[in-house]
Amino acid sequence: NWYALPADMTYEIPSPYLETEVFDIKVVQSSDVMTFVHPNHAPAELRRYSTYLQLLTIDFTATITAPTGLSISAYMPSSASNNSDTNEDHTYVVTAVASDGVRESGASASASVSNNIYVTGAKNTITWNKVDGASRYRVYKEQGGLYGFVGERDHDSSSNPSTYSIVDNNIAQDFAITPPRYETVFSGSNNFPSAVSYFEQRRVFAGTNEEPQTIFMTRSGTESDMSFKLPIRDDDRIKFRVAAREANRIKHIVPLTQLLFMTEAAEWRVTSVNSDAITPTSIAVKPQSYVGANDTQPVVVNNSMVYIASRGGHARELGYNWQSNGFITGDLSIRAPHLFDNLDVVDMTLAKAPLPIVWMISTNGKLLGLTYVPDQQVGAWHQHDTDGSFESVAAVAEGNVDAVYCVVKRTINGATKRYIERLGTREYAAQRD
Repeated sequence: NWYALPADMTYEIPSPYLETEVFDIKVVQSSDVMTFVHPNHAPAELRRYSTYLQLLTIDFTATITAPTGLSISAYMPSSASNNSDTNEDHTYVVTAVASDGVRESGASASASVSNNIYVTGAKNTITWNKVDGASRYRVYKEQGGLYGFVGERDHDSSSNPSTYSIVDNNIAQDFAITPPRYETVFSGSNNFPSAVSYFEQRRVFAGTNEEPQTIFMTRSGTESDMSFKLPIRDDDRIKFRVAAREANRIKHIVPLTQLLFMTEAAEWRVTSVNSDAITPTSIAVKPQSYVGANDTQPVVVNNSMVYIASRGGHARELGYNWQSNGFITGDLSIRAPHLFDNLDVVDMTLAKAPLPIVWMISTNGKLLGLTYVPDQQVGAWHQHDTDGSFESVAAVAEGNVDAVYCVVKRTINGATKRYIERLGTREYAAQRD
């Protein structure tokens, strides 16, 4: 999936994003996986393998296929009275569970048989074909329109049979465990999310064109499982719409001690009700302030967040305040308004060491730094310029320091050139330096 390596040693990975869309891409990283979202493109993952990187569209469907070849055979002992009028139809489906023990396929095609399994010795034998990659199988029986769990069968990889079966001799269904249901999410060119993050073992998406105020959260402990069950379970995927006075797209999702999301007009927090964790049935959404954020992705510093106001270009902080029992916001730019008035911030990153500095790119091409220690109420602005203009900034951990890299546009011999440049380190071995 790499382009051929040219003589100048440049790596390039195929990408659907246009140059004009770069600053609207939202990114979140979990270990070796970076998630990219943009409202014009399907959500994607940049995955790092041992020797290469790969950019893949996220698949929200079941990662393991449902069993096929489901068949039911009825048995009635010869000693029983053969009265077919007492028979009932019994309908079953089977699912396959992946090797991780968490992901489960959708239900197979159903199969039915007529039998009276209430008679002593009567039984139904459910048989299906094996599924590659399965660790076990679950069987469900229908009653009143729902399928309840009746049994489970391990996948025997040692003998590797071609079919599996279990026997139902009047097993009572457990309707607390039902087959997962998969809905199509983020399909169509007008229904891709524009915000992404992680919270409480779920990957969170929001801000599509068709549902700008709807939040989608994967099943607990999964990256892309959007399945749910009936009745709803606490670990099912979560989907809810924020009821707000103004219809504004969710631009950012920020996980602090509670889940925060930001629109152009307000800042909101998501809390649980009568539960320690957020579940599909315990969600409460409360506004925290009515400032709004621009498109620049916020950064988290300790337990506070730094973001850019939707209008006016000022940098703001948002953190929890026990006196108000909520999150409050303040203007960080009040100390140096001349750096922000009539301008805007287009990119931002956090360097944690050796000094905690929030770096920002202004629309005037300057590099702004905020030395920021919120728990000590320390904040100091500094401006940096160069022979050219700064366009983007990122901080990369290198040993004991976070190195700051910038994209700088310069004019060289009358031609426009762009360079990736690194700021000199602020960690010195000798005092004279």
